[in-house]
Amino acid sequence: MVDKALINDCLERKEFVRAEALLQDYCFEHPADPESFYLLGQTLAQMGRFADAELAFRKVIKVQPDAAVGYGSLGSILHQSGRQKEAVEALQKACEILPDDEGYRLLLIECLEQVGRRQDAFQECYKLLEQNPDLGRGYFVLAVLCFCSQQYADAIKNYQLALQYSPDLYDAHVGLGKVYTTIGEVAQARRHYEQVLKEKPDHVESIAGLAILHERCGEMDEAYQKVRSVVDRGHHLTTIANVYTNICGQFDDCEQAVQYAEATLDGLSENARYERKVLHFSLGRRYDKSGDYDKAFEHYQLANSKFPLNYDPAAHTDLVTSIIQTFSPAYMMAAPRASNNSSRPIFIVGMPRSGTSLVEQIVSSHAEVVAAGELEDISDMISKASGVIAAKGGYPLGVPRLTAAQLDVLAGSYHAHLQQISADAKHITDKMPHNFMALGLIAQLFPGARIIHCVRDPLDTCLSIYFQDFTRHHDYAVDLRNIGTHYRQYQKLMNHWHNVLDIPMVEVEYRKLILEQEKTTRDLLDFCELVWDAACMNFHDSKRVVHTASYSQVTQPIYQQSVERWRHYERYLDDLKAALERDY
Repeated sequence: MVDKALINDCLERKEFVRAEALLQDYCFEHPADPESFYLLGQTLAQMGRFADAELAFRKVIKVQPDAAVGYGSLGSILHQSGRQKEAVEALQKACEILPDDEGYRLLLIECLEQVGRRQDAFQECYKLLEQNPDLGRGYFVLAVLCFCSQQYADAIKNYQLALQYSPDLYDAHVGLGKVYTTIGEVAQARRHYEQVLKEKPDHVESIAGLAILHERCGEMDEAYQKVRSVVDRGHHLTTIANVYTNICGQFDDCEQAVQYAEATLDGLSENARYERKVLHFSLGRRYDKSGDYDKAFEHYQLANSKFPLNYDPAAHTDLVTSIIQTFSPAYMMAAPRASNNSSRPIFIVGMPRSGTSLVEQIVSSHAEVVAAGELEDISDMISKASGVIAAKGGYPLGVPRLTAAQLDVLAGSYHAHLQQISADAKHITDKMPHNFMALGLIAQLFPGARIIHCVRDPLDTCLSIYFQDFTRHHDYAVDLRNIGTHYRQYQKLMNHWHNVLDIPMVEVEYRKLILEQEKTTRDLLDFCELVWDAACMNFHDSKRVVHTASYSQVTQPIYQQSVERWRHYERYLDDLKAALERDY
């Protein structure tokens, strides 16, 4: 007979190999004892033997079907194994049996987010906080969900609540630093990182946050100093590797930056998919800059392989067809419009990576223009289940059922948001690229607005999308064939808008902007009815913090390396070319 006291003694001393042997014998002798199978599963998990641990936890459930600990532990091991959908099922069962357990629900929220069920994650978070209204970690998780959903005001509020209930939750300060960096509140971001460092001078996440902040602000010496302070102490952080590989060329330190990034990558488990994805993108960018295009493409492929293939090309094609049929020439001639003819909004649209950020930075360098960045307002009008458009039947079919009064309400909300951004600017830019999906609705809501359509070589655009770490709304971006399909639908829809819209729209070619900067800039300002402002030629001197993927490009003078970049990778582009040439 195995002595259970001896098993517990081995576990306390972390002698896992011996503990496992004893537990295997004990479980054989006591096949109906769920606690022993649970201890066996925990021991195997400590040893990194996740498959064996899974079997032990499933035995717990078989022996005791109402054991929340069995389902919770199974969910945890499935989560660590990268099997998030199965983890969700197990954790939901654990929460049904034991609804007051904070740990199970927090892990369930994380898994729901990882499988793309963000609204369900929000609902679980609300349940958790309803049961535990003073749980700092709960508000922290809710803040993370809000941040990932670009609900920045709500993210700030919930991070602050997390700190109210858990003052030592330094991750909440780091979270606030990230939010404020994203929305360009540099001083606030710096304050939160430095507040942590006052109490914990070696808090590497805060040092990394400052490094990112310095890089975004163009303060490269300071960014490099922060990076080296982490690297020289032997810490390996994904965020530091990302910044290091981005800026190393300015300090002749790229060999060590690549070594650091690769060592950080080697130190991650295969289940750390998000961190591995970030590092593969970082190494792809660095090898691209050094001219090692084969190695660069290898890393970009590995980065994109970390995403699930959730894009449905047929469904997207059907959506575009429905939009074109809904916003027909006859409908657009007779459709009601909102009564506010303000010319304040300038919508900058196009495929991602087509020059929208560059155009925004140029135009917003004008003294009478303010950049609002990528506003979610239009997509929220379309997608929110409780919204007016949804109540009318959804987008696009519900739009023709809107009255002029309802259009006024929707437009008024948007104008109020612009007023909060700036009360004085003549124009405010909204640079949400995929607003091209809603230009018919935009023409009804804002009859006095202008549209700038950014166009770039299709191969360069699509390849640049593939090389970018997108996080939301871009399921197509991880597969070259899907990107090509999506691009063709974009072309079809834009051709339609050019034929039916009656509001001013200009097309800006990326290549022309690069090669003929001043002429193109003058044409842009004329289109916006703005007098010449030399600051638009020196857009890179703007102190505005850009938080889109193109932030590095718009903080330096125009360069030509991105023109016909695809030629370096032509041998990998057969699928993309085939998709771009196909008729749908």
